Amino acid sequence: MHNLQTLMKSTLSAFPTNQLRSMMEKQPQLAIRLAEMEMHDMNLCQHHLIGTGRKNARESIAFLLLKLFYRVRLQMQNGYDEATESIIFPLTQEDMATLLD
Repeated sequence: MHNLQTLMKSTLSAFPTNQLRSMMEKQPQLAIRLAEMEMHDMNLCQHHLIGTGRKNARESIAFLLLKLFYRVRLQMQNGYDEATESIIFPLTQEDMATLLD
């Protein structure tokens, strides 16, 4: 039911469920962080679903650009330039069309 495409070189790590459970028992902060990330993603999904029918194309693009800027700035060490307050923009026009469809 899921599809994934990376926009840049990425590393994916898979853990068997029993190992993940053991890691979380030994490091409760990992479980807390995963729960926080899940809550954030669910909130974003709900916001996106509610707004889908209410936003025109310009508003949808603006939301996408702002969210992308925020995420790159927080998550990519070399993706944000403080001097120009700009990010490396990883999306093509085709990528944006797919995301906004």
